[in-house]
Amino acid sequence: SKKIDVRIENTTSLNEEVKSVFYSNWIYSGIRNYVATPGPHDVLSIAHALHIPKNITADALQFLIQNGLCKIQKGSITYAIKRTHLDSDSAYVNTHHTNWRNKAIQNMPLKKSNDLFFTSPMSLSEETAQEIRALIPALIQKIMKKVEPSPSEKVYCLNLDWFEI
Repeated sequence: SKKIDVRIENTTSLNEEVKSVFYSNWIYSGIRNYVATPGPHDVLSIAHALHIPKNITADALQFLIQNGLCKIQKGSITYAIKRTHLDSDSAYVNTHHTNWRNKAIQNMPLKKSNDLFFTSPMSLSEETAQEIRALIPALIQKIMKKVEPSPSEKVYCLNLDWFEI
């Protein structure tokens, strides 16, 4: 199947109102993923770790907690649901992808040793292009099966782009 959502298990769909905010800026999913790592987490520690102003962090956390995406547990903020998914035909999907690609562009100059940025425009046969396209959903499924049982220790972002020019 070419659809990714049928290959990713344990996802939660959000209502339209929540989607419109959650996918409007990387900060919401960035915070939600960060608080899945070992804490304790509060407004100041999250703001510092993610380089987000304290007032914006506080507002985002209020939204995440009110909408069941994060919770306060034993005095620390943590995530409440494991994974969200946005359908490829959602009105918010382009914004979501753009937010994270912009975040990747901001991180490129930092040249961190664990980061990997790869761009490879290429010419190839239609058959090979279709074979590669078929590999990508299977790769995503494989990656998500590894992520599911993995303890949350670090926050990473995978942007995978494959398109005909």
